[in-house]
Amino acid sequence: MAKTRVPAAVAGPPFSVTSDRHEPHVLYLEGHLAASGAADLDVIATEALAQASSGLILDVAALVSVDAAGIACFNRLGAAARLRRSSVVIRTPGTHLGAELGAGSLDDGVRTEVTEPVPTRAAAAPKATPPSPPPGPDAGVARRSGRGFIASFGEGRTCAADGCTTRLSQYNGGNLCGLHDQHRLGPPSGF
Repeated sequence: MAKTRVPAAVAGPPFSVTSDRHEPHVLYLEGHLAASGAADLDVIATEALAQASSGLILDVAALVSVDAAGIACFNRLGAAARLRRSSVVIRTPGTHLGAELGAGSLDDGVRTEVTEPVPTRAAAAPKATPPSPPPGPDAGVARRSGRGFIASFGEGRTCAADGCTTRLSQYNGGNLCGLHDQHRLGPPSGF
């Protein structure tokens, strides 16, 4: 991303314009847009508008505030876009900067596009952690299930048949070994 720093006229984050080389028609505005920043935005955005075939998008999601000089800058860019049979779109999330951008202060060549705020990882609700599997073997109870998991029924189990000491596989969901589990074998085959 190419970044241009412009000195701020008000206290707070400085005004900056950022563009992405993959989307040269989109300019990302950050900080406080006052008179000094508006003059520099005029130059940067007019150059971007001349190179953009489909118009110019000003993303103001990170813009903290805009004064009358910034609104006048947006209107000058809109007038220049109309001469090129193009447009200037101010993309804003939700009601961000609604007071500054509303009340009919923008000319016909400038339109606003209200987008839904995108949740970030920090703002997303934390997912509930799944309960941890029991530490020891559970006779015949699957510890995990679902796509990508193989049911496991605990280790160290033995066949429940009288006198059988065969250790059952952790993947065997029954309580009998293969020799004593007769209904799993199916009908007897003939020779």
